[in-house]
Amino acid sequence: MNPRIPADLASGALALWLAAAYVAFIALRGLPSNDRPGRLGPDRVLASRIAFFLAFYLVPGIAYRLLGLRLPGIETHGLGNPDEWALPLVGIVVAAFGVGFLARKSPADLANYPQYVPRPDFPRPAALANELGSWALYLWAYEFAFRGMLLSMLLSAGPATAVAVQTGLYAFAHLPKNSKEAAAALLFGVAASLMTLGWGSVVPAFVAHLALALGNDLSCALKNPRLSGDAKT
Repeated sequence: MNPRIPADLASGALALWLAAAYVAFIALRGLPSNDRPGRLGPDRVLASRIAFFLAFYLVPGIAYRLLGLRLPGIETHGLGNPDEWALPLVGIVVAAFGVGFLARKSPADLANYPQYVPRPDFPRPAALANELGSWALYLWAYEFAFRGMLLSMLLSAGPATAVAVQTGLYAFAHLPKNSKEAAAALLFGVAASLMTLGWGSVVPAFVAHLALALGNDLSCALKNPRLSGDAKT
């Protein structure tokens, strides 16, 4: 720890950065919503999710490294003990994919997911690879931001309080999309937090979140086989 920079000051600056970056992400239409439904071009989706990865994962990590500080939640960055979570995670992934696939889809869901629009100059296989790869970058940064850094910063108040506050913030972050996703985020936020605290790694929560997102994408794509609509670039 850099003795010239108090830990509380560094944590406060990190929290402000995450909040400001999320507001900017929403303002730039990084999140699909009920109010402004519609898919984006694959290049726009990729750029948006890479920007999220940079702002919520790389920038905090690099900043803390340059300042000689220990990044909150860095202990969850690795695999922890996979012998404990590998087998249970199989069932969790199947359940998460099933929930994403079988959950009832609103008209806005069908208008927003998958977020890419295939184009003649961007073949469907490339668009699918874009969707999978960009989801992975985005959700890794998302999970490490909430279940790694934020949860770790709150643990001094006790595990129960940390889970409750972090999950509340996580659900609040989904309100710009719609109230249904915000309510679902309460359940997933608690489950993801318990997985991270119990297994010492954000990897299980990340894999479960990715399965949930891909299940939802596949379900919406099957209901919209042509994925019609104009790409916004």
